Amino acid sequence: VATGDVNGDGNSDIVTAGGMGYGLDKDYYSVLLGDGEGNFTVTDYEVAFGSEFVALEDLNGDGNLDMVTTSAALNRVSVRLGNGDGTFAPETDYSVGSFPVGVAIGDVDGDGDFDIVSANSNSDRLSVLLGDGSGSFVAGSQVAFGVGISAVDLEDLDSDGDSDIIGANRFSNKVSVRLGSGNGTFGPQTDYSVGSEPVALAVGDADGNGKKDIAIANRSDSKVSVLLGQGDGTFIAGNDVAVGSEPASVALADLDFDGDKDLLTGNISSNNVSVRLNTTNSVGVGVPASAVILTTRFSIR
Repeated sequence: VATGDVNGDGNSDIVTAGGMGYGLDKDYYSVLLGDGEGNFTVTDYEVAFGSEFVALEDLNGDGNLDMVTTSAALNRVSVRLGNGDGTFAPETDYSVGSFPVGVAIGDVDGDGDFDIVSANSNSDRLSVLLGDGSGSFVAGSQVAFGVGISAVDLEDLDSDGDSDIIGANRFSNKVSVRLGSGNGTFGPQTDYSVGSEPVALAVGDADGNGKKDIAIANRSDSKVSVLLGQGDGTFIAGNDVAVGSEPASVALADLDFDGDKDLLTGNISSNNVSVRLNTTNSVGVGVPASAVILTTRFSIR
């Protein structure tokens, strides 16, 4: 799922990816247009089979949000340029590595244009697609990375102005970091041990020191591992935070407007969302996880 204003009315909208088909011969992505009061109007669009991951960004500088999806079944990344009214142009497809299961957008070569990085789980590599500023891309490097890559993000971890790569490696129980050189290549890989079966990550300042930290959802042990950033692209182990059963997504956000980043996870087996409020500038200390029941649901495919 991705959020942003896709129709230019100033309200937040939601875009969901299609999933893995579940026996269907086609998938759909859904656009949920918000009215600013928490209500949404849903429209479904046909999408490539196995499009599980989606991101939104203005790739061509026209002021409209564009959509990037990965198709694990077809080993490709698809780009749909936004029309500014909540609809998107037909997709342009780019071949990447085997079984892409995550995508991140950022400027990795320092030319001011957005680039795309896909996490290819079966090939244990990241594919870099270099943008030209018009919404088109060319193949860049293939970056060796971990075992069973399950999530990827691009952030400036060492404050040098270059985009760095963070990835969760599901089958080695590690999070890996490769610092960007600013020309589309990346430095050596540094691995950090986390919990069992890390499948999702979020980046934010969890301890209030102005440096970026990483929260990792560990599906098998139902915990979130926190890695505390030192500001130079290195990390030390922080808390392991208990959440619901089999967390598969994670986010950091200030939910109670106290200036601290709080923790949220979506939990597959317990069918709920866990919230851990950050009361000590260290995520989740002393605050029990609580299940949030969603009282309104919108039907999407």
